[in-house]
Amino acid sequence: MQDYHALLRRQLKRHVKITEEIPEDWRAFLAAVNQAYGDSDSSRRLLERAVDLSSAELFESNAELRAILQALPDFLFRIDSRNAIIPLVPSDIDRSDICLRVLDETSHHRCAGQFREALEQIRASHAPLNFEYEFTHDHQEYFYEARLAPFMEAGVIGLLRDITVRKQAERSLKVSEERARLAHLDLMVIKGELEAEQEKLRKLATEDNLTGLWNRRVIFEHLAGDLIDAKQNKRSVAVVMADLDGFKQINDTNGHQVGDIVLQETAKRLKACVRTSDAVGRYGGEEFLIILNDCDGDSAIRRAEELRLAVNRSPIALIEGKIEVTCSFGVSWTRESYYSIDPIVREADTALYQAKHTGKNKVVAASIAY
Repeated sequence: MQDYHALLRRQLKRHVKITEEIPEDWRAFLAAVNQAYGDSDSSRRLLERAVDLSSAELFESNAELRAILQALPDFLFRIDSRNAIIPLVPSDIDRSDICLRVLDETSHHRCAGQFREALEQIRASHAPLNFEYEFTHDHQEYFYEARLAPFMEAGVIGLLRDITVRKQAERSLKVSEERARLAHLDLMVIKGELEAEQEKLRKLATEDNLTGLWNRRVIFEHLAGDLIDAKQNKRSVAVVMADLDGFKQINDTNGHQVGDIVLQETAKRLKACVRTSDAVGRYGGEEFLIILNDCDGDSAIRRAEELRLAVNRSPIALIEGKIEVTCSFGVSWTRESYYSIDPIVREADTALYQAKHTGKNKVVAASIAY
């Protein structure tokens, strides 16, 4: 073992004779001291080795962290108490100059105040803060997201992220959405116009343009369908033909406009008197055809009488005065197993003819069974 206490040995020999040997108890003491020095030196070497390893690992970790930071597209920096900018990793100088120009105390850019207020808020609250700002440089518009956090006393750690592309995409999306909204509104307007035109065409094709009742073609289609359904379900269907009494005289005396009003009011009264399962149509001129479902002979005659009273319940009031209106009615209905349009309509028309020539303003039932 190397002697680590030569100096101590020399000092001890001053107190003993040169020829004398060092006492045994002192030898034990010196051996213990020598052992302590040896242990201390070994521990020192171990500590130095540990420091060397830790330094190497720290250097490697620092290099790895710096590589990661350099790979990020964001600009990382530190701001000291004097608002001096200290980049934490190498960055695009032009880019950082553009990003941090707002921190210049001489800057009068509109977002400079926003940035400085954010720094004051962070230093006062000691809490992180995120915000966005924008500015124009060399006729180019930039958008950035700033994330700032307090660091030690008055310092601030900052991260700036270029969100220009995202903002431009959001702006384009908003423009596209607005265009789509306007296009949708245009389509809705066109759809409404088309539906209105379709409704007009439907009415022209199915309704009488003067009275609003089913026209001749449609009322016969209803009759055909009702007769088929009645035959299949063994039900009875009645047909009532109605004709305005003295309509030619009304036209000749008051004019065709008054005649049109009389037709419209008569149609309204007839339609108001039937059920939803029935149908009323304009047969032609001043004649109307009414379909009464689930009506046998007696029921049909009674319902026709109700129609007659509905038409004649009160005079029609006009500017020119009041006009008394009456109708004559002919009634026919299906019997036995015979369900056909032509016979039932023909017999109702024959009954109407009899009503017109036997006093008018009455109901006449068909007299021929078929």
